[in-house]
Amino acid sequence: SDLIEAVDAKIALIDSGKISGADAVEAIHLSAEPQNVNPEYQSALDEVIHKFELDKITADEAIDGIKEVHAGFVGLYITSDLIEGVGTQLAVYDSGRVSMEYTLEEIDEIIELAERAAKISMTDDGIPEMKDLPPNTVDIPAGTGVPGCETDNWCYMQSSLTVHVGDTVTWMNSDTLPHTVTAGWPDSDSIGVDYLGGNGFDSEFMSAGATFEHTFEVPGEYDYYCQLHPWMIGSITVE
Repeated sequence: SDLIEAVDAKIALIDSGKISGADAVEAIHLSAEPQNVNPEYQSALDEVIHKFELDKITADEAIDGIKEVHAGFVGLYITSDLIEGVGTQLAVYDSGRVSMEYTLEEIDEIIELAERAAKISMTDDGIPEMKDLPPNTVDIPAGTGVPGCETDNWCYMQSSLTVHVGDTVTWMNSDTLPHTVTAGWPDSDSIGVDYLGGNGFDSEFMSAGATFEHTFEVPGEYDYYCQLHPWMIGSITVE
């Protein structure tokens, strides 16, 4: 995803009159908050937004300032989990599969998760600290939608879990991006519910903040991965 394109989209909305100048400034401010943002671009945006928040400039002047900053950075590609998450929701809305009300609720939740993700505690090795989770719960941390989490096996936390027959495992998506929990491997002959002779599972599309549960009735080793981000892998051992 591209922060530059995201600001382009906000500028187009303000130019079309679909959102107010104040709303556009706030949306652009949020877009600059998450991970992997070019520091010079963010600093320039923050300076304009800070003046607006102090009432030193109007919303229209803030938009003009953001446009000026934006024009100077066109061509720089900057990733942002928030932008990709919002973009996914807008694409689903444009397809006609969900209502505007549902889309706005999902985007609002994505923004809240992005704000939390910006404050997430990290270890000295740059790995998110393990949350205090209920038993048999697996977290999908913020930042797993881009490669890197597989290096230290934190794409799913915990990446390996042992349970007993009859136990229910819950996965929770704490990322701003959608994910799946799909039994198998990316190159498996059978995946999802067809994995291991029909004893597999598939969360399908998990939006930000969503959870998925599966009860294991058959002992064995269950590998799983994210179909949207196949570097994300985990395993469940059922005894």
